[in-house]
Amino acid sequence: MRHTYNSETELASKSKGKSTRLKPIPKKDMTMMNCLERILEIVAGESLSAASIKRAQRYIQYVAERQKLNSMQTVLMALYINFSNDPCITLADIASELKCKNLKILCYQKEIDELEKKRILRKSGAHGPFDGYKINDGVMDALVANEPYVCKPRKASDLYELFSFVYNLLSLRKMEEIDTEELVVEINELYDENKEICFVDGLRKLILEDESVLLLSQMGRCLMNSNIKNVALDNFIYLFDEESVRARQLRALQNGSHELMKLGLIDFSMSNGFKDRGTFMLTDKARKILLDNVKIACYDEVNDEHTDILKPDAINEKQMIFDNTVSEQYDRLCGLLSDKNLNTVRQRLEEKNMSRGFSILFYGAPGTGKTEAVKQIARCTGREIMQINISRMRSMWVGQSEKNIKAVFDNYKEMCKRSERIPILLFNEADAIISSRIDNAKNSVDKMENSIQNIILQEMENFDGILIATTNLVKNFDKAFERRFLYKIEFTKPTEKARKKLWQTIMTTIDDSSAAFLAGKYQFSGGQIENVARKAVVDSILYGEDNVNLAKIEEYCKNEVIGKSNKVRIGF
Repeated sequence: MRHTYNSETELASKSKGKSTRLKPIPKKDMTMMNCLERILEIVAGESLSAASIKRAQRYIQYVAERQKLNSMQTVLMALYINFSNDPCITLADIASELKCKNLKILCYQKEIDELEKKRILRKSGAHGPFDGYKINDGVMDALVANEPYVCKPRKASDLYELFSFVYNLLSLRKMEEIDTEELVVEINELYDENKEICFVDGLRKLILEDESVLLLSQMGRCLMNSNIKNVALDNFIYLFDEESVRARQLRALQNGSHELMKLGLIDFSMSNGFKDRGTFMLTDKARKILLDNVKIACYDEVNDEHTDILKPDAINEKQMIFDNTVSEQYDRLCGLLSDKNLNTVRQRLEEKNMSRGFSILFYGAPGTGKTEAVKQIARCTGREIMQINISRMRSMWVGQSEKNIKAVFDNYKEMCKRSERIPILLFNEADAIISSRIDNAKNSVDKMENSIQNIILQEMENFDGILIATTNLVKNFDKAFERRFLYKIEFTKPTEKARKKLWQTIMTTIDDSSAAFLAGKYQFSGGQIENVARKAVVDSILYGEDNVNLAKIEEYCKNEVIGKSNKVRIGF
């Protein structure tokens, strides 16, 4: 007859309805850690026999009372603590320690589930019919201090704290310490504990699929914790462990058929007036329902109609590969804009009655790394970027564009006052505003263009921060702007040697000979090589890595070439 053991049937303390007095615990063992060790010594190898549990009862009772567990939960806790250094403890591990069959331990799954509910154990990935667990953070510290482990409530005081909890859970999934199913359970438990927070209240009213809840949680986390408004598709990949689910979610997002898009909660981000199907943003409707229109810097600061704020910690590190001349200038600029050097230089310039501001021009062909160079400078120097979208700055109303450009510099000055480090003011793709002014302008549009340029020239004359402009064209460059840029760096197309290194850096799985072949055959910029790499990643996600080989990469390369704008070298 199978024996069951629970808090209502205490084997060692009761016999035929009569209580049994337990021997006192020696003083040297009067800690929970020592008692757990004694329990383990007694029950190990005895298949959780009633006799072994009876011998260990005084130690069991000491821990059980302090930790508010029943006897079997206490014994199981001791067994799991024995494997506390393991990232994944399976039922098979526990059965091996007790020298019994796996099914014997499976009889006590309810007690293990209780340990998980009390957060003493945490699931650590699925392993067939037997789940893996690990000791939760903080349990060992409490035992060493001989204090009962109490899981701290995840009660958030506001949206920001809620998304700090969300970030921790998403990090566990990213590190594959929990699977998607466990993430869903943890997220729902967190939200159940914080029903009064507007984000949770809004989610509950929407009644969404679990996958959609995870996507909104990730977008909310990016927005509230990192001030990232436009969330790239890559941020959603790791949320789903099943390939079929992941592929279905990504396809629905990219083709605009996702549940969240149909409900008008998320939409494609805009880039230079076009929808970017690789990045997504919360709509005004979603912000109203989920965030109660809370003020967020990247939405509300500096007239978001034409400005984005990019935090340095939100920029992914990338290795910048240039030819020697460009690389030397880029490295010197990084050194200048480091906090220590810049402060010293600014102080010395001020002593000599010279302007302390730095205006820098990056020019060259598209895809040569101008914009990415600005981002990497910001990342390594810890500076925020105020990025100005020129196309959205222009207004159809005469006079409004001039106000917009003046507001940009005014808001930048305010941002400098609030920032620990001087931020970077970035005019990306600034061809239109630094081109030659129109002589004898007669129509209102030409007059407006000249007026905008005059305002920028005037602001640059007394500029006291860091301004970087990028442009693809310099033939029509206004000479008045040329004088105002202290540093001018031309980003040339990479040489064959640099292209080979770019292929190997961006596509880490490619071998040396394939990289050399592609570098020699296709005179691509870094941006074009990255496009090819992104296509390879997308296809490997959707169809498996085996479908991406050199022939497939060549196909991507040929599709990247439009007409005859990119020369393909044939022969040797």
